[in-house]
Amino acid sequence: MNYFERDNTSRPNKVLEDISVEADKMIRTATRLVAELQVNEARMASSLNRTNQMIMAQRLTFHLAEKLGKARVNDLMHEITKTGFEQGLTLREAFLASELAAELSAAELDALLDPQTYTGLAREQTLQIISDIREARTLDAQETTP
Repeated sequence: MNYFERDNTSRPNKVLEDISVEADKMIRTATRLVAELQVNEARMASSLNRTNQMIMAQRLTFHLAEKLGKARVNDLMHEITKTGFEQGLTLREAFLASELAAELSAAELDALLDPQTYTGLAREQTLQIISDIREARTLDAQETTP
């Protein structure tokens, strides 16, 4: 079907044009914001430290789940963080007082508790999004190929 043969009564071309224009505006705004972004490292560190390292519990859980099983480690880490909050301990202190302490050396624990080296699942999620987009593009190309 050629462009001039399509029914344009519902104005799909206008909708696509509007979406494209708005997406372009958002990309330009995001680019400007990122270019002007100033990171206050001291403030970020202060914010992270307000949790007494508890923000790093996910990293410990993921690391130990590979060795000990996800369900068991989830339960134990829940108890460790709960104890830490109740007793005003850091995650390191609460972890070292738990049965999981024997699973990591002090150096391993310190490395895992370093927030500057942890991005959570950001890499995996980004790769999944890229994969999904590539798959969608392939399907679109197959559908439009005569």
